[in-house]
Amino acid sequence: MLNRKEMLTSLIDYMWYKQDLITNVIGLDFNYMYFTNFDADNMLNWHDDSIRYVYQNIRNNIRSVSSHFVMSDNALCPFCMVVTRSFYRNICKYCQYGKIHGVCYKNGDYRLICNALENNVASIQNFEYVIDNFFSKKV
Repeated sequence: MLNRKEMLTSLIDYMWYKQDLITNVIGLDFNYMYFTNFDADNMLNWHDDSIRYVYQNIRNNIRSVSSHFVMSDNALCPFCMVVTRSFYRNICKYCQYGKIHGVCYKNGDYRLICNALENNVASIQNFEYVIDNFFSKKV
């Protein structure tokens, strides 16, 4: 089993990798950031049990999530998992990611990126393939 640092490094690398795909591989040109240094710093403050929970769930979910949910489904969002694990209602109210990028279902950086991906099926399929490859090799 990986230790805390290894799991956290993998999760942060995963988020940076998605940021890189959005801007470079898929070719979406945004002035918006999917993942930032602030987000990475936030993840560094997560409790050990939360890191393990998120890591295991992302690893298990990466192959089972339908391609059109790659960006918008909480099955692949570390921040949704952390908040869902701690709160049962109004989870978006407590989401640290949502406070910076906008809550998933409202306007903001995140929603704009999702909308662009949802309108480009080839990009979604490419994104899903590359993310699956990343986790297969990394984790």
